[in-house]
Order: sequence, then C-alpha cells, then structure tokens
Amino acid sequence: MALGAGVSPVSVVALRLSFATLLLTPIVLRRYTAQLRQISRRQLLLIALSGFWLALHFMGFTGALDNTSVLIATVIIATNPLWAAILEALFLRAKAHPLVWVGILFAIGGGVIIAFGGSSIGANNPNPLLGGLLALGGAISSATYMIIGRSAQTRLSLV
Repeated sequence: MALGAGVSPVSVVALRLSFATLLLTPIVLRRYTAQLRQISRRQLLLIALSGFWLALHFMGFTGALDNTSVLIATVIIATNPLWAAILEALFLRAKAHPLVWVGILFAIGGGVIIAFGGSSIGANNPNPLLGGLLALGGAISSATYMIIGRSAQTRLSLV
C-alpha cells in the first residue's frame, strides 16, 4: 500500500525495520543482556555485515515489486536457498550432495518458466526486466545474509 501511495522502496524498508526494532528491543534487552555483553568484536562485525546484506535484500525485493509483478518478484526472491548453496560451494568450499545440484537445476528451470510466463508489461509492471534483476539481487543478498549470519550466530540465540 505504501508503494502505491508513492513512498519509496527504501523508505518502506527503513520503516518496516524500524518498527520491528522498536518491538523487539525491549524483549532482547530484558532476556538476552548477558549474551549481548559477551559478543566479540568479530561477531559484532559479522552481525553488522549480515545486517547490511539483509537491508540490500529488502531493498531489492521492494524495488522489484515496484517494477514487476508480485509473481515474478516472489519466485525469484524465493531462490535464495539455491544461491546460498552456490555461494557456500564457491566461497566456503562446501560439498553438497549431487541431488542438491539436481534440485537447484530444477528449481532454477521452473523459476525461469514461471518468470517468463508472467512477464507481461502492464500498468503495474513498468519494467519487468529491472524488477527481475532487483529480485535476483535481493535473493543473492539474502543468501549472503544467511551465510554470514550463521557464522555470527554460533554462540548467540536466534532472537
């Protein structure tokens, strides 16, 4: 609704995250103060870096919704686990089972079929290619967020 009212995607992301922060901060401070005091500099750096990638994910997704259909944006953004597996293999030398790679190929192929099937240009879809690219960037950013966040969260609770 905010995007329809002319609010920029970056403002929507900032408002959503600010609202979530306001709701969660009292809970975190009350229940997890001891853990917060034990965060190392390395963990703090990883948390900040992870948060940066999460912000890029949200900006990519909301920007995608501003340029293409919800179908295309959602299908592409939902490929983030696929990108996580690919990034882990490339940068962390993680060994995935061969069936994981078969699943990734099927998922990407299905996503391409759905994306091209829903790529009609209309009043609500001013630039489907840009929207798709923003969603792809959001998916890769989300995957990066998950990989870095997992490293930072080894001794912290999920909250």
